[in-house]
Amino acid sequence: TPTDLSHTANPTSKQENAAEHAVGEKDDGRAYKIYGAYLSNRQVYFDYNSDTLNPKYKNLIAVHAKYLLNHPQSKISLQGHSDERGTPEYNKDLGMRRAVAVKNAFAAQGVKNAQL
Repeated sequence: TPTDLSHTANPTSKQENAAEHAVGEKDDGRAYKIYGAYLSNRQVYFDYNSDTLNPKYKNLIAVHAKYLLNHPQSKISLQGHSDERGTPEYNKDLGMRRAVAVKNAFAAQGVKNAQL
């Protein structure tokens, strides 16, 4: 079940390696053009009944965080979701906890709350 950073797609291994490389490079603006496909991936999926961020999304968060840090006027919207299993109250709470997990991952990368 996803927490949406905006739209969909799952990164390929090649994109994950490229993103890892882009995060490690000195930013001259080209990294985002070269690795734009990775930036277009905007969903983070969680395991069933979990609000723990899967480590496989580390690079995704890092690439988006780097973009936000280099573009302080930019903002993103975080939306937590869950499936239909469970009560509406539980699902709303789970979705919120998932969004907070992603928000905390961005904060750990230095992204300001005003951008989230």
